[in-house]
Amino acid sequence: TSTPTLTMPRTQQSLIGSNAHASSASTNDTSGARMNTARSAPAGITFSLTIYFSASATVSSRPQGPTPFGPQSALAEAIRRIGVAIKLDRTDDTRARVVMVTSSVPSEGKSTLSSLLAKSAAARGERVILVDCDLRSPSFAVAAGGRDLSEQPPKDLIDVLSEEAPFDQAVCADKRFECDLLYPSKGTPLAGDLINRASFPALVEELKLHYDLIVLDAPPAVAVSDSVTIGRLSDVVVYAVRWGFAARSTVLRGIKELEAAGAPLHGLVFTLVDNIRAAQLRDFAERFCPPEEK
Repeated sequence: TSTPTLTMPRTQQSLIGSNAHASSASTNDTSGARMNTARSAPAGITFSLTIYFSASATVSSRPQGPTPFGPQSALAEAIRRIGVAIKLDRTDDTRARVVMVTSSVPSEGKSTLSSLLAKSAAARGERVILVDCDLRSPSFAVAAGGRDLSEQPPKDLIDVLSEEAPFDQAVCADKRFECDLLYPSKGTPLAGDLINRASFPALVEELKLHYDLIVLDAPPAVAVSDSVTIGRLSDVVVYAVRWGFAARSTVLRGIKELEAAGAPLHGLVFTLVDNIRAAQLRDFAERFCPPEEK
């Protein structure tokens, strides 16, 4: 059997830590400090996993350069650990079937993370569909040239939500990620209206009849309110945080809005971490922080 591969930037990948509760932090922070440690998050947020991508890597939906995604690769193991943490490995009623991935602002790696989660589940033989829910600025349509699609579908997600076409006319197979895709072919100013229509939860319920796992790549949580609506329809919400990128206050605002809406926020995944700087911070914490604050 050939080893499945994923094309993404050539880089050193490493990973640390899981299932550790973050230390207390004020949600009223306005200092503009960047999110770069677990201690920056508010109390009660569980870290499913901290995944490290080299700061020199470019996280996008059209990756470049081959990196192995075989069963024994560090990247595959990192994604498996996320899956375990959010109960994708369960076979009973506690299993998460609808997973939303979001971030605070654009360019934090949420679409790559969504694709990796879908790829990992599909490699286990599951029926997976990856849905680009950003109707304002869709990334999958832009990246379609970098994917291995079976064919371009005659309809798209906007047609489905407008109730002008059934979902199966808008779905295509992505051979590279070994899953199905459903996405808008272009942005629309009616995004908020379409996401809040009854057709969206009806679509999610219909997809459950055909797929084992539905991965919803949602818009950034702080930029628009769509993620709040989508989060309520999800079993699990995973929050991507690009290391040292968005202001701490911005990240906390997105988290607070999702929690206030009752979205099942399970934890954070740090992306594009500066490995050298991260090692320095971990060393500092080991030397000078009390055990309960590490």
